[in-house]
Amino acid sequence: MRLGIPFASIGLLNSDEGVFPEYIKNFLMTAFTISVQLALLNLSILALTNKHLVYGIAIAVVAVNTPMILGKYMIKPAGNIINSAGNTARSIKSLLPRRR
Repeated sequence: MRLGIPFASIGLLNSDEGVFPEYIKNFLMTAFTISVQLALLNLSILALTNKHLVYGIAIAVVAVNTPMILGKYMIKPAGNIINSAGNTARSIKSLLPRRR
């Protein structure tokens, strides 16, 4: 993805900014996801070396599923402020516990 930044930057010369804003958003989301995934894998290896087999396997499973988990909660804002507010409200609602 780093190789694509110069090509995405060419769009900044146009008045509509091309694909650069969307490309940078995706680049940062991917970088954040990979950072969390690597941290969890390191924690899993640490748990396995300390003979906590169940915790190590559980953390490794979470690390493998990290892109799917973070994909649910990372908001991709649309151009319209009403859509952005709706996305934010839905994300907050999904994080709150349900009342019985």
